[in-house]
Formats: sequence, C-alpha cells, structure tokens
Amino acid sequence: EDRPEELVAFKNGPPLVVGVSDDSVVVASDIQAIMPHTREVIFLDDFEVAHVKGKDFSLYDQKGGKIRKDSVVIDWSPEQAEKQGYAHYMLKEIFEQPRAVAQATAPHIDLKTKTVALSEVGITDEQLKEIERIFIVACGTSYYAGMTGEYLIENLAGVPVEIDVASEFRYRNPVIPKNSLFVVISQSGETADTLAALRMAKEAGAMSLSICNVQRSSIDREAEG
Repeated sequence: EDRPEELVAFKNGPPLVVGVSDDSVVVASDIQAIMPHTREVIFLDDFEVAHVKGKDFSLYDQKGGKIRKDSVVIDWSPEQAEKQGYAHYMLKEIFEQPRAVAQATAPHIDLKTKTVALSEVGITDEQLKEIERIFIVACGTSYYAGMTGEYLIENLAGVPVEIDVASEFRYRNPVIPKNSLFVVISQSGETADTLAALRMAKEAGAMSLSICNVQRSSIDREAEG
C-alpha cells in the first residue's frame, strides 16, 4: 500500500519472464504478452525474485542475495502469434500444415544426397544408437502428434516406444530403464504437466529431447536436445 510504484515477483514452478525496455519493465508468464513492449527478456529460474521500481529492477536469489542474469533478444515477431485473418487458430493451423512441415524439415534434408542432418539437436549418432526405449510425453494435440510418432519410430527404427499423456505420466511411478530417450512435445514450451514430466525423467537419468515452437521457452531450455 505504501509503495504502489513497486512490484515484487517470484518464480516457483510456472514460468516467469522479465521484459526490459528503455522506459519500462514488464513481468509476465509468457513471452507473447511481453513482445508488444520489448524483445529483450530475462528468464527467471525457480525461487528467483524480481524487484521492479519504475524502469529499474533488481534480481535476487531466495536468500535475498543480488544476482545478475543475461538477457535474451527474442527474434520472432508478434504476428506469428496472431490469427492472420483466419476465423480461429485451429483453422489457421490446418492451412499452415504444409508450409510448417516444409519449413521444419527443409534445413535438415539434402534432397541431392538424400541425407538428414540434425547436428544442432545436440545428441550424437553414437548416443542415439545406445537408445533401447523411447518415451513420448505430451498433452492435447501434441499427444496425438506423439501417437503418430510412435508408429513411425517403431516402424522405421525398430525401437519400442511408449506414449503417455503428461498429466497421467507425472502422477504415476513410471519405470524409466537405462538408455531411454524421453521426448516431450509442447507447442508453447511452457505446458506445466509436460515440464514436470521432463524434470522427472531427467532425475531418473533419461536423455531428453524437446519438440516445441518457442525457442528459449522453459521446456526448450531444460531438455538436453
């Protein structure tokens, strides 16, 4: 009450993003909400605190010690999050499918040599050869995409695949054998149940791989590949 110009925000579970511009500081749970104001953002980790006063801010750890964190410049436009004239998002995404698939695969495929290169994924061919079981975990339509992936991977690679809804997976006691690859799919990269399942798998020692649309989102940053 005494200091209405000040704001204190802390992260504990869900994402928290601090947007920085020349004349203001914006705090939100999602990059899309910040982009109309600034493209420079700082991602807070669990138990970190932001203290905002006007256009100035400070960051602290959970014991009150000041910390410094590097900012990241987001390089995609607000238009990418808009409906672009379609009546609703589902219709827009249906019409985007051919272009989206082409854009997603084109950088990795050499049609002349008929080869696929995924070097930037960060998981080597040697590591992939050691994989004996694959888990695909997601929510909603990402889960249905994972079901398609299950059929394709088992057919092409001969590796057993188990697929789960993230909210189911995180509340049971799953057995994750050694040499497992844990694949999480999330459009936003911030799906809470999927993020929790990813953290469970990492604690169990599984190698992790994320497929999502938003670079620098929580799931994108926490997965190994």
